[in-house]
Amino acid sequence: MTKWLATVFLVGALATPAFAKDHTVSGAWRLSAKVASVPFNLICRFEQLGDHIGGNCIDASKHNSAPKTGEGLAVTDGHVEGDHVSFSHGGHFLFNKFNVNYAGVVDGDRMSGRIDVFGHSGDFIAVRTDG
Repeated sequence: MTKWLATVFLVGALATPAFAKDHTVSGAWRLSAKVASVPFNLICRFEQLGDHIGGNCIDASKHNSAPKTGEGLAVTDGHVEGDHVSFSHGGHFLFNKFNVNYAGVVDGDRMSGRIDVFGHSGDFIAVRTDG
């Protein structure tokens, strides 16, 4: 009986939020991606409310700090469900406008996954920064 109670307590303790992984994405992230042999780096500031993500991203080569509200590319269609994250932002090249779509996994201060841009796919990684 004592072993059974200890097992029940341990399972219950591990299921509590104190032991759950943090999948909050609010804050500044340094993101690196490569699509169709073209690498790019962004700094994104995400704002999470429940399972929705907003915010904005800027070209990391032009800024050393995270974007201010309204600066850069607006993050749209952002969601977090468990450790899965997805979001988009607009982009343009010459006269073409397109959406940049991300889908990945959050693991503490790291995020990684796939990116789809204008019919091309690639990989991205992001690391939380003090920004």
